Amino acid sequence: MNETEIKEFAELGVKTWLIKQLHTLGIKAPTPIQKACIPDILSGNDCIGAAKTGSGKTFAFALPILQNLAEDPYGIYALILTPTHELAYQIADQFSILGKPLNLRVCIVTGGSDQMEESLKLAKKPHIVVAMPGRLADHITGCDTFSLKKIKYLVLDEADRLFSESFKEDLETIFEVLPQNRQNLLFSATITEDVKESKQLPLNKDRLTVWSETDTQLTVNTLDQRYVVCPAYARDVYLVQALRKYRETKPSAHIIVFTDTKKLRLTVWSETDTQLTVNTLDQRYVVCPAYARDVYLVQALRKYRETKPSAHIIVFTDTKKECQVLSMMLNSIGMDNVCLHGFMRQRERAAALAQFRSNLKCTLIATNVAARGLDIPSVHLVVNHKLPLEPKEYIHRVGRTARAGRTGMAISLITPYDILRLGEIEDQIKTKLSEYKIDDDEAVKVFTTVSVARREQEAQLDNEEFEQRRRNYRHKRWIMAGVDPELMEQGLEEMRRKRVKAAKKAKLEKIKQIQAQIKDKKEDDRLQPESENIDASIKNELKKVNKSLMKKDDRFKNVIGKISKIKRKADNMKEKSVEEKEIKKKKNKVLSKKVLSGK
Repeated sequence: MNETEIKEFAELGVKTWLIKQLHTLGIKAPTPIQKACIPDILSGNDCIGAAKTGSGKTFAFALPILQNLAEDPYGIYALILTPTHELAYQIADQFSILGKPLNLRVCIVTGGSDQMEESLKLAKKPHIVVAMPGRLADHITGCDTFSLKKIKYLVLDEADRLFSESFKEDLETIFEVLPQNRQNLLFSATITEDVKESKQLPLNKDRLTVWSETDTQLTVNTLDQRYVVCPAYARDVYLVQALRKYRETKPSAHIIVFTDTKKLRLTVWSETDTQLTVNTLDQRYVVCPAYARDVYLVQALRKYRETKPSAHIIVFTDTKKECQVLSMMLNSIGMDNVCLHGFMRQRERAAALAQFRSNLKCTLIATNVAARGLDIPSVHLVVNHKLPLEPKEYIHRVGRTARAGRTGMAISLITPYDILRLGEIEDQIKTKLSEYKIDDDEAVKVFTTVSVARREQEAQLDNEEFEQRRRNYRHKRWIMAGVDPELMEQGLEEMRRKRVKAAKKAKLEKIKQIQAQIKDKKEDDRLQPESENIDASIKNELKKVNKSLMKKDDRFKNVIGKISKIKRKADNMKEKSVEEKEIKKKKNKVLSKKVLSGK
């Protein structure tokens, strides 16, 4: 950085530390709007600035705000309002980069995250708040965790849009809580008379800088603007050809295509391959008794780890409580892991994922919260501790592995009661799962150890805490929405009862249809949904359906015999364990008597 580069910004009154930050961004000279506005903002004037897009408007107000903040740092120092999410994040990024030497705290309030999290960030008094009017107005009317009474700067970026009718009420709410003694900075590509003479935001006319470009051309001179004439019915065809022609010379260029409505014109393409999971995914199943599901999970993980000790594994289960218990149980028997479910706080979730991604923990126990959007390319194995209720959830779960052309494996633990559900999944994915063989004798040997560990962890887990956390989360959201939590709880419970009842009836009807297909019975001979004990009916008929399906599938013909054999072995091991405990107890008694008599 030479003296000439420092001099141009220094002449505007910008301090050296800020000029160095600009240099790291490749900015060596001020733009016209920066030359016109920065000195006057530093001197305390209100300012209206109009310039073309890409002319450096953000730095025109960010530089003086940060320079004055450095002399008297406190929060909340400046409020920047903007009409869109994207612009808010862009402005926040630019402030964060420029303010890095100050350890600047920037808070974005746009509705893109949980409102409670935003409230907590506001309560910590960030230096800069970048917000959309609607969401900030919600915070002002809904909670009192922060104050805007001490702000020094109010910035309206894209001011002409913010003064439109759609933002009027929200701006009024915000302006009511701001101090009278502040600087108002309005920037946009176009500034209308309505903005200059706004009754909503009266400006200090005695100390007001109004600057707009003298160039009447509203787009920059470096922009090459072209048109393509085409028939109305062939608009999409010419779009495709224009993109192809441009890509010939600039294959890696970034392109934005704008259209006029939210209902975009889309070319829809789908694969001709009807298989919904990738070919590089090896999909397996393990048949086990329902009561020994955890035992076979442990054995499946151990067998896989024998050949791939450092592999990343995700184990999916169905509920938050089951996820927590399973994680605690595996940790207690020496199988290190982290868990991820909806009742964990955001920082706990982030910490768990960070440990998993960084190889500190190579096993993740999760609910469906990790089935979508989680991109960890190196996941080698996905295990379904319990099959999901819907085939589409299975597809999302196993989609965490075998990504981007890599290989992967998915193992699903199934019981004799899951054959119907497995069939539905296989029909959807157009693939038959093959068996992942587990040594039943080895599984029986660890049955007692795993079962005891499971019971101990269930005893440790506080059920009331789980339920209370769920209730608190719901109540906070309802209170912030301005509704009575008690009334909402009553309504929620009623809706839940109706939903469960309807789901059970639908399930029973579905079982009826499957029975008809399997047994070829008439409608009158089948189970009627008016049965008094609908739960018992579902259980009994589902058992019959699964048994019939097992007989028809060569893979599961011997499952009942296998399960019975495992049960006998497990019972023998249990009896043997009890006998050993009794013998040990007797020996201890005899030893105690000898010790006492010796005395």
